Amino acid sequence: MAERWHDKTAAEVEELTGSDIQNGLSPEIARERLDKNGRNDVFPIEHRSMTGYMADFSTNGLSLLLVLVSLISIFFKEYLLAISAVILIGVSYFVTFMAYYSSRILLERAARNSLPNAKVIRGGKLITVKQDEIVTGDVIQLSAGDIVPCDARIVSVNHLYIVETGITDGVGSIEKQSDFVEYRNVPPHMCFNMAWASTIVTKGSGRAIACEVGKNTLVRRTGKNKPAAEYHKLAIFDTLRKIGGKMSLFYIASAFIISLVGLMPFFGGNSLVTLLVALSLGAAGLSEFLMLFGYIIVACGLFDSLSRKKQTEKGSLIKNADRLDTLKKVDTVIIPPEALYSKRGMSLEKAYVSGTLYDASQSDFADNCLRLLKYAVVTTGLYGQNKLASASEDSGEAYTFEEDAILRAAFESGVYNTSLESEYPLIEFRRKNDYNRLDTALVRFNGDNTVLLRGEVNEVLSYCTHYYENGRIFRLGPIERSKIEVEATQLMRQAYRVVAVASKNSRFNSLTKLRDSQNDLIFEGFIALIEPILPGVSQTVARLRNAKMNVVLFCDDVSEKDYQIARAIGIVSSRENVITGEKLRELDLDESGSPDKNIMKYTMFEGMSVSDKELAIKKIKENGSTVAFLGNKLNEITLLKEADIGMTECLKLTGTNEENLEYNGCEALRFVSDAVVTMVDMDSSGGLNSVADVIGSAKNINNNIDRMLRYLISAQSIRAVIVLWSLLIGKFILSPLAILALGLVFDFFAALIMAFKKPTKRILRQKDRDISQKSIIKTAKDCIIKGALCGGFVLVISYLLVLFKLMPMTSFNASVFVSCVTMSASLMMLTLNDSRGVTSELRINRIQFFYLIAVLLFVGACVLFKPFTAVVTESLFVSRYIFLSALLSSVAAPIFSTLTLKFFGGKEFKKFSKKVKKRVKNAFVKEK
Repeated sequence: MAERWHDKTAAEVEELTGSDIQNGLSPEIARERLDKNGRNDVFPIEHRSMTGYMADFSTNGLSLLLVLVSLISIFFKEYLLAISAVILIGVSYFVTFMAYYSSRILLERAARNSLPNAKVIRGGKLITVKQDEIVTGDVIQLSAGDIVPCDARIVSVNHLYIVETGITDGVGSIEKQSDFVEYRNVPPHMCFNMAWASTIVTKGSGRAIACEVGKNTLVRRTGKNKPAAEYHKLAIFDTLRKIGGKMSLFYIASAFIISLVGLMPFFGGNSLVTLLVALSLGAAGLSEFLMLFGYIIVACGLFDSLSRKKQTEKGSLIKNADRLDTLKKVDTVIIPPEALYSKRGMSLEKAYVSGTLYDASQSDFADNCLRLLKYAVVTTGLYGQNKLASASEDSGEAYTFEEDAILRAAFESGVYNTSLESEYPLIEFRRKNDYNRLDTALVRFNGDNTVLLRGEVNEVLSYCTHYYENGRIFRLGPIERSKIEVEATQLMRQAYRVVAVASKNSRFNSLTKLRDSQNDLIFEGFIALIEPILPGVSQTVARLRNAKMNVVLFCDDVSEKDYQIARAIGIVSSRENVITGEKLRELDLDESGSPDKNIMKYTMFEGMSVSDKELAIKKIKENGSTVAFLGNKLNEITLLKEADIGMTECLKLTGTNEENLEYNGCEALRFVSDAVVTMVDMDSSGGLNSVADVIGSAKNINNNIDRMLRYLISAQSIRAVIVLWSLLIGKFILSPLAILALGLVFDFFAALIMAFKKPTKRILRQKDRDISQKSIIKTAKDCIIKGALCGGFVLVISYLLVLFKLMPMTSFNASVFVSCVTMSASLMMLTLNDSRGVTSELRINRIQFFYLIAVLLFVGACVLFKPFTAVVTESLFVSRYIFLSALLSSVAAPIFSTLTLKFFGGKEFKKFSKKVKKRVKNAFVKEK
């Protein structure tokens, strides 16, 4: 650390950094410092130059085969082959590199989007910027839920607490101060006026001046920082690299063997053509492109989950791609009630006053509910000139959605105005939290100290002894209590949030004795708030259930409304599926010491504290479940780490949100989580719907990589069979240029299209393919057999057309080539829509459509323009029946090969083979 910032006054820090505590840096100075000193890379992001990514194209010696094909062709004056090969090589390499480079840039951008936002004052305005854009001298606004973006000297505090665990030796939340510390060296955890980079603000607010950024921060110097994202560590990339290397060795060995065979006397000694065919066959295998294709598929899959409609981000964003392997295995999804309905769409619909239920649409609503509406506004503490600003500064959130609905209703009714401050001067206000059961306000009204409270109706009623009706106060007896409960329950069953308001005259002039202030209350009435249920959420629950995935609801309170919603959408079927936090703590291991299986029958947990939620997650994981937890509160940050996959909600998934700072989401939750989903919106996005999409995207990425591998192995096998047959008959059917065209053009684009395959509605039910070396080798056997059958079918069809004199022998080679082209398109469509060997959903996107059109145009050119075909088939005579051959091959061959594999792998064939083996064995024993 260049300076001991803790032992300097705020004015000295201001002078040393060239900052201004009130106005911060100007945008121009901040930009100059960022350009000069670089980014504040507290959380490094992997970045390489374009030349660095080019090195990935020379990972093995197979790329030399393409160069050899061109050089040998030039040496033997095969100029057409040489020129065509160079064009194919150049185009395929250029397109692959650009797609690969773009995918790596997208992954880098996703990593940068995962960086936490920071609130800074620049030019006298409070704005949000990415953490890596902070420069020395920036004035930072800190509030609960923020991640400190750099090492900063605190200059003002308002009950500011920061957790430094893992960064310094401090334990728990440390209260910070703005005064300077003694003029001596002190350990970091004793520097109470310093905020260290990557620590988390848990309470209060404050301002600080950025002192050290980037590599000079404490967390960087001690090596305790972690990268923002480590995509390169995804296991699938290492697997693809190894498989590509082994395939390259196999192709090189095959090329050597084929070249030796070509030298044999019975083959005619055409060693040049044999060598070129062998090299072309190996180069067309695209084995060294496997890892590059993998990056492209992952990048496309990650950004497919994030959609933008009318410049608004929707859906979800997978931040940590290295968690894809775990994400696709999730079988238990834990969500809060807020993931089922839209809080942003909350509105006040009804009010219960003096034994009567009023509708907000009635003309006399404001007159009849005037007292209740006023009291409801007072319980928010958000009235008067300065209260809204102070609430925003304290918590970073101006008000809750419930309070927003109350304020809007009061404003529309003419209740929320400037006279409230003079009529109900606020003495003290306490929000509901872990230590306070109700939102409570103490005001001065008619010369008395009056306590006004707001909370869930059943909880408020439990503390009430009287009720207000038509200007008088009565004793709250069982009959009156029952009437109120019946009215509230009926509304909760209709998915209303029922919020009660109560009052009490207090002898105290403060809320220090909070328990006393919240007992013996007068029930004033309740308001009913409607929260629109997320469209399509019932279908999402059904999809998850059909995929044998559990949907579990964690509720902080015991609420009839939440139960009714959970029952309506299918999360619970009866009260037997509901358990409270108190009952959960009573569950224990059985006598054998194995996990309690009863925990899995509960799909709704009520009255849950943070410790109860942590206990429930542990118990569910002990039963072998892979858990995804959606958390939206700062005190749930430990639960995101406890779950296998942590998710959080946010209004904006990427970038910053300068216009609505209060809705930017908790930065600590956003940074720690593995995925971010948007808050519930009324266009079917956000909440549980987006959580399901996140899991579906992870599964789809895995399946697309599997599809790509199976396609390439099958397509290469088709060409291998045709080359082997050529060796047997002593004449090559496919020319070297034809083989390169099939591999570097048609197979290349078909494999690339796999990256753009979007998940279908059935993706959650599809069985995941295990992409490991062992499983791929097992899968490769079926793909090789399937390709061999298709290749054999192509040859048979062409021979039959010649045999029945529908096509002359001179068109045989062209027929096989064109059939291989159409077979590529057929295999691509079959593979894209068949992740388990059976066609599930036929969906053709624009990229697939254009590819099919391109194939049809190419086939048409081959049939109509004879010289066009001669470039790759070396035949000037092309029969119109080539189209028939291509059609039969592309349609019948995949069906024939699939049915054949299904038969030989089916139960009936296994039974038949067992009987044959048994009879052969018995016959051998008798003979012996």
